[in-house]
Amino acid sequence: MPTQNSDNPAPGPYHHFVPLFVVRRFQDGDDSSISNVTNNIKKETSSNNSLSLNIERTHVFDLSTTILSTRPIDSFYTCPNVSKNGTYSNKIKRVEEDMSRLETKATETTHRLHASLSSSELKLTRLELGLLRKFLFLFHYRSGHRSSTSSSSYQTQSWDPLQDWIRKRKRDRGLKDSMDLWLDGMQYYLDTPHQAIVAEGEGVVQRLGGEMKVEMMKRMGVNPNVNWHALEYMFVANDYFIGFWEAAEGTEFALGNSSFGLWEGLTMDSNYIHRIFVLSPRLILVLRNGVFGLNNPNALSPTFFLKSKLVSIPLQLPQTDSQRRKRRVSRLERIRWFMRLARLGGMCGWRILGRIVWRYLRGLMGLRF
Repeated sequence: MPTQNSDNPAPGPYHHFVPLFVVRRFQDGDDSSISNVTNNIKKETSSNNSLSLNIERTHVFDLSTTILSTRPIDSFYTCPNVSKNGTYSNKIKRVEEDMSRLETKATETTHRLHASLSSSELKLTRLELGLLRKFLFLFHYRSGHRSSTSSSSYQTQSWDPLQDWIRKRKRDRGLKDSMDLWLDGMQYYLDTPHQAIVAEGEGVVQRLGGEMKVEMMKRMGVNPNVNWHALEYMFVANDYFIGFWEAAEGTEFALGNSSFGLWEGLTMDSNYIHRIFVLSPRLILVLRNGVFGLNNPNALSPTFFLKSKLVSIPLQLPQTDSQRRKRRVSRLERIRWFMRLARLGGMCGWRILGRIVWRYLRGLMGLRF
Protein backbone atom coordinates (compact mmCIF):
# COMPACT_ATOMS: atom_id res chain seq x y z
CA MET A 1 0.00 0.00 0.00
CA PRO A 2 1.24 3.56 -0.66
CA THR A 3 2.55 5.34 2.40
CA GLN A 4 1.00 8.62 1.41
CA ASN A 5 -2.43 9.39 2.85
CA SER A 6 -3.80 10.59 -0.45
CA ASP A 7 -7.41 11.55 -0.95
CA ASN A 8 -7.11 11.22 -4.72
CA PRO A 9 -7.92 8.00 -6.60
CA ALA A 10 -5.55 6.59 -9.15
CA PRO A 11 -5.16 9.00 -12.08
CA GLY A 12 -6.82 8.25 -15.39
CA PRO A 13 -9.21 5.39 -16.19
CA TYR A 14 -8.98 2.63 -13.61
CA HIS A 15 -10.94 -0.16 -11.96
CA HIS A 16 -10.70 -1.94 -8.63
CA PHE A 17 -9.03 -5.33 -8.41
CA VAL A 18 -10.85 -5.84 -5.10
CA PRO A 19 -14.59 -5.17 -5.57
CA LEU A 20 -15.94 -2.07 -3.89
CA PHE A 21 -18.72 -4.07 -2.26
CA VAL A 22 -15.98 -5.99 -0.41
CA VAL A 23 -14.03 -2.86 0.58
CA ARG A 24 -17.23 -1.28 1.92
CA ARG A 25 -17.60 -4.18 4.34
CA PHE A 26 -14.43 -2.95 6.07
CA GLN A 27 -15.73 0.57 6.73
CA ASP A 28 -16.10 1.72 10.31
CA GLY A 29 -19.65 1.48 11.56
CA ASP A 30 -20.73 -0.63 8.62
CA ASP A 31 -24.34 -1.61 9.17
CA SER A 32 -24.23 -3.99 6.19
CA SER A 33 -27.44 -2.57 4.79
CA ILE A 34 -28.17 -3.29 1.17
CA SER A 35 -28.20 0.44 0.37
CA ASN A 36 -24.67 0.84 1.73
CA VAL A 37 -23.30 -2.32 0.17
CA THR A 38 -24.71 -1.84 -3.33
CA ASN A 39 -24.24 1.92 -3.63
CA ASN A 40 -21.58 2.33 -6.31
CA ILE A 41 -22.05 6.05 -6.87
CA LYS A 42 -18.87 8.04 -6.40
CA LYS A 43 -19.08 11.17 -4.27
CA GLU A 44 -18.95 14.41 -6.21
CA THR A 45 -16.63 17.25 -5.39
CA SER A 46 -18.00 20.64 -4.37
CA SER A 47 -17.75 23.74 -6.54
CA ASN A 48 -14.36 24.65 -5.08
CA ASN A 49 -13.02 21.18 -5.98
CA SER A 50 -12.71 20.11 -2.35
CA LEU A 51 -13.82 16.57 -1.58
CA SER A 52 -17.22 15.98 -0.06
CA LEU A 53 -17.28 15.49 3.71
CA ASN A 54 -19.43 12.41 3.14
CA ILE A 55 -16.81 10.58 1.09
CA GLU A 56 -16.56 6.89 1.94
CA ARG A 57 -13.43 6.06 3.94
CA THR A 58 -11.87 3.12 5.71
CA HIS A 59 -8.76 2.44 7.79
CA VAL A 60 -5.64 1.28 5.96
CA PHE A 61 -2.57 -0.20 7.64
CA ASP A 62 0.70 0.25 5.75
CA LEU A 63 3.00 -2.70 6.47
CA SER A 64 6.12 -0.87 5.29
CA THR A 65 5.62 2.12 7.59
CA THR A 66 3.39 0.50 10.27
CA ILE A 67 1.10 3.53 9.97
CA LEU A 68 -2.66 3.25 10.33
CA SER A 69 -4.44 5.92 8.30
CA THR A 70 -7.92 6.71 7.05
CA ARG A 71 -8.34 6.94 3.31
CA PRO A 72 -11.15 7.12 0.71
CA ILE A 73 -12.10 3.67 -0.53
CA ASP A 74 -11.70 4.87 -4.13
CA SER A 75 -8.00 5.58 -3.62
CA PHE A 76 -6.61 2.04 -3.30
CA TYR A 77 -6.90 -1.47 -4.78
CA THR A 78 -7.01 0.07 -8.25
CA CYS A 79 -5.27 -0.66 -11.53
CA PRO A 80 -5.36 0.90 -15.02
CA ASN A 81 -8.54 0.15 -16.92
CA VAL A 82 -8.68 -1.05 -20.52
CA SER A 83 -11.09 1.82 -21.23
CA LYS A 84 -8.05 4.01 -21.92
CA ASN A 85 -7.75 2.12 -25.22
CA GLY A 86 -9.69 4.26 -27.68
CA THR A 87 -9.45 1.79 -30.56
CA TYR A 88 -12.19 -0.42 -29.16
CA SER A 89 -14.16 2.13 -27.15
CA ASN A 90 -17.57 0.73 -28.12
CA LYS A 91 -16.64 -2.86 -27.31
CA ILE A 92 -15.02 -1.79 -24.05
CA LYS A 93 -18.07 0.25 -23.07
CA ARG A 94 -20.37 -2.73 -23.63
CA VAL A 95 -18.09 -5.07 -21.65
CA GLU A 96 -17.84 -2.63 -18.75
CA GLU A 97 -21.61 -2.07 -18.65
CA ASP A 98 -22.32 -5.81 -18.68
CA MET A 99 -19.64 -6.39 -16.05
CA SER A 100 -21.16 -3.69 -13.87
CA ARG A 101 -24.57 -5.39 -14.04
CA LEU A 102 -22.98 -8.72 -13.14
CA GLU A 103 -21.17 -7.12 -10.18
CA THR A 104 -24.45 -5.65 -8.94
CA LYS A 105 -26.02 -9.12 -8.92
CA ALA A 106 -22.97 -10.56 -7.15
CA THR A 107 -23.25 -7.76 -4.58
CA GLU A 108 -26.86 -8.66 -3.84
CA THR A 109 -25.97 -12.33 -3.50
CA THR A 110 -23.14 -11.69 -1.04
CA HIS A 111 -25.44 -9.43 0.97
CA ARG A 112 -27.90 -12.29 1.33
CA LEU A 113 -25.06 -14.55 2.43
CA HIS A 114 -24.07 -12.11 5.17
CA ALA A 115 -27.69 -11.71 6.23
CA SER A 116 -27.96 -15.48 6.76
CA LEU A 117 -24.83 -15.79 8.93
CA SER A 118 -26.97 -15.88 12.06
CA SER A 119 -28.58 -19.11 10.85
CA SER A 120 -26.86 -22.47 10.56
CA GLU A 121 -26.78 -22.62 6.76
CA LEU A 122 -26.15 -20.42 3.74
CA LYS A 123 -28.55 -20.88 0.84
CA LEU A 124 -28.02 -19.96 -2.80
CA THR A 125 -30.26 -20.62 -5.76
CA ARG A 126 -28.67 -22.29 -8.78
CA LEU A 127 -28.96 -18.99 -10.69
CA GLU A 128 -27.27 -17.03 -7.89
CA LEU A 129 -24.49 -19.59 -7.63
CA GLY A 130 -23.88 -19.46 -11.38
CA LEU A 131 -23.77 -15.65 -11.41
CA LEU A 132 -21.43 -15.56 -8.42
CA ARG A 133 -19.04 -18.10 -9.92
CA LYS A 134 -19.03 -16.29 -13.24
CA PHE A 135 -18.26 -13.00 -11.47
CA LEU A 136 -15.32 -14.55 -9.60
CA PHE A 137 -13.94 -16.00 -12.82
CA LEU A 138 -14.35 -12.78 -14.83
CA PHE A 139 -12.99 -10.56 -12.08
CA HIS A 140 -9.71 -12.42 -12.49
CA TYR A 141 -10.03 -12.55 -16.28
CA ARG A 142 -10.56 -8.78 -16.35
CA SER A 143 -7.83 -8.02 -13.83
CA GLY A 144 -5.21 -5.42 -14.56
CA HIS A 145 -2.55 -8.06 -15.14
CA ARG A 146 -4.69 -10.12 -17.52
CA SER A 147 -6.06 -7.17 -19.52
CA SER A 148 -2.95 -5.00 -19.66
CA THR A 149 -0.80 -7.94 -20.73
CA SER A 150 -3.34 -9.46 -23.08
CA SER A 151 -1.06 -8.81 -26.02
CA SER A 152 1.60 -11.01 -24.44
CA SER A 153 -0.91 -13.51 -23.05
CA TYR A 154 -2.08 -14.26 -26.58
CA GLN A 155 1.32 -13.94 -28.18
CA THR A 156 2.02 -16.10 -31.23
CA GLN A 157 5.59 -15.06 -32.09
CA SER A 158 7.02 -18.14 -30.38
CA TRP A 159 5.36 -21.55 -30.16
CA ASP A 160 2.39 -21.68 -27.85
CA PRO A 161 -0.25 -24.43 -27.43
CA LEU A 162 -2.93 -21.85 -28.24
CA GLN A 163 -1.36 -20.33 -31.32
CA ASP A 164 -3.39 -22.29 -33.92
CA TRP A 165 -6.59 -21.67 -32.00
CA ILE A 166 -5.77 -17.94 -31.73
CA ARG A 167 -5.17 -17.57 -35.45
CA LYS A 168 -8.41 -19.34 -36.35
CA ARG A 169 -10.43 -17.41 -33.75
CA LYS A 170 -9.15 -14.10 -35.07
CA ARG A 171 -9.87 -15.09 -38.65
CA ASP A 172 -13.36 -16.48 -37.97
CA ARG A 173 -14.43 -13.57 -35.73
CA GLY A 174 -12.72 -10.81 -37.70
CA LEU A 175 -10.58 -9.80 -34.73
CA LYS A 176 -7.72 -7.40 -35.32
CA ASP A 177 -5.28 -8.06 -32.51
CA SER A 178 -4.83 -9.61 -29.07
CA MET A 179 -6.81 -6.91 -27.26
CA ASP A 180 -9.70 -7.50 -29.63
CA LEU A 181 -9.46 -11.23 -28.93
CA TRP A 182 -9.50 -10.63 -25.18
CA LEU A 183 -12.57 -8.40 -25.43
CA ASP A 184 -14.27 -11.03 -27.57
CA GLY A 185 -13.67 -13.60 -24.83
CA MET A 186 -15.01 -11.26 -22.15
CA GLN A 187 -18.17 -10.64 -24.13
CA TYR A 188 -18.69 -14.36 -24.74
CA TYR A 189 -18.57 -15.05 -21.02
CA LEU A 190 -20.87 -12.13 -20.19
CA ASP A 191 -23.46 -13.06 -22.83
CA THR A 192 -23.56 -16.81 -22.15
CA PRO A 193 -25.22 -18.28 -19.03
CA HIS A 194 -22.98 -20.12 -16.59
CA GLN A 195 -24.60 -23.51 -17.18
CA ALA A 196 -24.42 -23.12 -20.96
CA ILE A 197 -20.67 -22.41 -20.83
CA VAL A 198 -20.07 -25.43 -18.59
CA ALA A 199 -22.20 -27.65 -20.85
CA GLU A 200 -20.27 -26.50 -23.92
CA GLY A 201 -16.96 -27.24 -22.19
CA GLU A 202 -18.15 -30.69 -21.15
CA GLY A 203 -19.25 -31.31 -24.72
CA VAL A 204 -15.74 -30.47 -25.94
CA VAL A 205 -14.23 -32.95 -23.48
CA GLN A 206 -16.62 -35.64 -24.63
CA ARG A 207 -15.95 -35.01 -28.32
CA LEU A 208 -12.19 -35.14 -27.75
CA GLY A 209 -12.39 -38.48 -25.95
CA GLY A 210 -12.07 -37.57 -22.27
CA GLU A 211 -10.01 -35.43 -19.92
CA MET A 212 -6.75 -37.29 -20.57
CA LYS A 213 -7.01 -36.41 -24.26
CA VAL A 214 -7.70 -32.78 -23.34
CA GLU A 215 -4.62 -32.66 -21.10
CA MET A 216 -2.49 -34.02 -23.94
CA MET A 217 -4.00 -31.45 -26.31
CA LYS A 218 -3.16 -28.60 -23.90
CA ARG A 219 0.50 -29.65 -24.04
CA MET A 220 0.77 -30.62 -27.70
CA GLY A 221 -1.37 -27.85 -29.16
CA VAL A 222 -5.02 -26.85 -28.74
CA ASN A 223 -7.36 -28.01 -31.48
CA PRO A 224 -8.31 -24.79 -33.34
CA ASN A 225 -11.89 -26.04 -33.80
CA VAL A 226 -12.75 -26.31 -30.09
CA ASN A 227 -14.27 -23.61 -27.89
CA TRP A 228 -11.27 -22.88 -25.70
CA HIS A 229 -13.12 -20.16 -23.76
CA ALA A 230 -15.74 -22.70 -22.65
CA LEU A 231 -13.11 -25.33 -21.88
CA GLU A 232 -11.09 -23.00 -19.66
CA TYR A 233 -14.20 -21.88 -17.77
CA MET A 234 -15.57 -25.40 -17.39
CA PHE A 235 -12.41 -26.76 -15.76
CA VAL A 236 -12.49 -24.05 -13.07
CA ALA A 237 -16.23 -24.52 -12.50
CA ASN A 238 -16.13 -28.33 -12.28
CA ASP A 239 -12.79 -28.88 -10.56
CA TYR A 240 -13.49 -26.56 -7.60
CA PHE A 241 -16.52 -26.57 -5.33
CA ILE A 242 -17.65 -23.52 -3.39
CA GLY A 243 -17.69 -23.18 0.39
CA PHE A 244 -17.43 -20.57 3.14
CA TRP A 245 -15.34 -20.03 6.23
CA GLU A 246 -16.52 -17.77 9.04
CA ALA A 247 -14.05 -16.00 11.30
CA ALA A 248 -13.69 -17.44 14.80
CA GLU A 249 -15.23 -15.49 17.63
CA GLY A 250 -13.10 -12.48 18.56
CA THR A 251 -11.17 -12.53 15.27
CA GLU A 252 -11.57 -10.95 11.85
CA PHE A 253 -10.24 -11.54 8.36
CA ALA A 254 -7.93 -8.87 6.92
CA LEU A 255 -8.09 -7.45 3.42
CA GLY A 256 -4.90 -7.09 1.38
CA ASN A 257 -3.78 -6.66 -2.20
CA SER A 258 -4.10 -10.40 -2.95
CA SER A 259 -7.08 -11.16 -0.72
CA PHE A 260 -9.62 -11.48 -3.53
CA GLY A 261 -8.57 -14.55 -5.48
CA LEU A 262 -5.53 -15.83 -3.57
CA TRP A 263 -4.33 -19.26 -4.71
CA GLU A 264 -3.13 -21.62 -1.95
CA GLY A 265 -1.76 -25.14 -1.86
CA LEU A 266 -0.41 -27.37 -4.60
CA THR A 267 -1.25 -30.92 -5.63
CA MET A 268 1.14 -33.51 -7.01
CA ASP A 269 0.08 -32.62 -10.58
CA SER A 270 0.71 -28.89 -9.94
CA ASN A 271 -2.95 -27.88 -9.55
CA TYR A 272 -3.91 -25.38 -6.88
CA ILE A 273 -5.97 -26.63 -3.95
CA HIS A 274 -7.73 -23.46 -2.81
CA ARG A 275 -8.72 -20.11 -4.18
CA ILE A 276 -9.69 -17.68 -1.44
CA PHE A 277 -11.89 -14.60 -1.68
CA VAL A 278 -12.23 -12.38 1.39
CA LEU A 279 -15.79 -11.02 1.38
CA SER A 280 -15.82 -9.22 4.73
CA PRO A 281 -14.18 -9.26 8.18
CA ARG A 282 -16.46 -12.20 9.00
CA LEU A 283 -16.71 -14.26 5.82
CA ILE A 284 -14.41 -15.87 3.25
CA LEU A 285 -15.54 -17.61 0.09
CA VAL A 286 -13.40 -20.63 -0.76
CA LEU A 287 -13.05 -22.62 -3.96
CA ARG A 288 -11.54 -25.98 -3.03
CA ASN A 289 -10.27 -28.64 -5.40
CA GLY A 290 -12.95 -31.32 -5.56
CA VAL A 291 -10.45 -34.09 -4.81
CA PHE A 292 -10.30 -32.77 -1.24
CA GLY A 293 -14.00 -32.36 -0.63
CA LEU A 294 -14.17 -34.72 2.34
CA ASN A 295 -13.88 -33.50 5.91
CA ASN A 296 -11.12 -36.04 6.55
CA PRO A 297 -8.29 -35.03 4.22
CA ASN A 298 -5.86 -37.30 6.06
CA ALA A 299 -7.44 -40.21 4.20
CA LEU A 300 -5.92 -38.72 1.05
CA SER A 301 -2.35 -38.86 2.43
CA PRO A 302 -1.79 -35.10 2.19
CA THR A 303 1.94 -35.41 2.86
CA PHE A 304 2.26 -37.33 -0.40
CA PHE A 305 -0.36 -35.70 -2.59
CA LEU A 306 -0.25 -32.02 -1.69
CA LYS A 307 1.30 -29.03 0.00
CA SER A 308 -1.26 -26.89 1.80
CA LYS A 309 -1.66 -25.13 5.13
CA LEU A 310 -5.45 -25.05 4.89
CA VAL A 311 -6.52 -28.48 3.64
CA SER A 312 -7.14 -29.74 7.19
CA ILE A 313 -9.83 -27.07 7.73
CA PRO A 314 -13.22 -28.74 7.22
CA LEU A 315 -15.20 -27.62 4.18
CA GLN A 316 -18.23 -29.74 3.47
CA LEU A 317 -19.48 -30.35 -0.03
CA PRO A 318 -22.62 -28.26 -0.61
CA GLN A 319 -25.96 -30.03 -0.53
CA THR A 320 -28.41 -29.32 -3.33
CA ASP A 321 -32.17 -29.10 -2.99
CA SER A 322 -32.45 -31.65 -5.79
CA GLN A 323 -30.85 -34.19 -3.45
CA ARG A 324 -33.43 -33.33 -0.80
CA ARG A 325 -36.25 -33.50 -3.33
CA LYS A 326 -35.10 -36.98 -4.38
CA ARG A 327 -35.36 -38.13 -0.77
CA ARG A 328 -38.85 -36.60 -0.47
CA VAL A 329 -39.95 -38.25 -3.69
CA SER A 330 -38.62 -41.62 -2.57
CA ARG A 331 -40.56 -41.34 0.70
CA LEU A 332 -43.76 -40.46 -1.12
CA GLU A 333 -43.29 -43.36 -3.49
CA ARG A 334 -42.88 -45.73 -0.53
CA ILE A 335 -46.06 -44.35 1.06
CA ARG A 336 -48.03 -44.89 -2.15
CA TRP A 337 -46.68 -48.45 -2.35
CA PHE A 338 -47.63 -49.22 1.27
CA MET A 339 -51.09 -47.72 0.75
CA ARG A 340 -51.69 -50.32 -1.93
CA LEU A 341 -50.53 -53.02 0.50
CA ALA A 342 -52.69 -51.54 3.28
CA ARG A 343 -55.81 -51.87 1.15
CA LEU A 344 -54.97 -55.52 0.68
CA GLY A 345 -53.83 -56.16 4.27
CA GLY A 346 -56.78 -54.76 6.18
CA MET A 347 -56.31 -53.28 9.68
CA CYS A 348 -52.73 -54.54 10.09
CA GLY A 349 -51.73 -52.92 6.85
CA TRP A 350 -53.20 -49.56 7.87
CA ARG A 351 -51.31 -49.66 11.20
CA ILE A 352 -48.03 -50.16 9.35
CA LEU A 353 -48.91 -47.32 7.02
CA GLY A 354 -49.62 -45.04 10.01
CA ARG A 355 -46.12 -45.65 11.37
CA ILE A 356 -44.56 -44.87 8.00
CA VAL A 357 -46.54 -41.63 7.67
CA TRP A 358 -45.45 -40.59 11.17
CA ARG A 359 -41.80 -41.15 10.29
CA TYR A 360 -42.29 -39.15 7.09
CA LEU A 361 -43.85 -36.23 8.99
CA ARG A 362 -40.94 -36.25 11.42
CA GLY A 363 -38.64 -35.88 8.43
CA LEU A 364 -40.67 -32.92 7.13
CA MET A 365 -40.28 -31.22 10.50
CA GLY A 366 -36.52 -31.46 10.12
CA LEU A 367 -35.96 -34.22 12.66
CA ARG A 368 -34.57 -36.47 9.97
CA PHE A 369 -33.89 -34.96 6.56
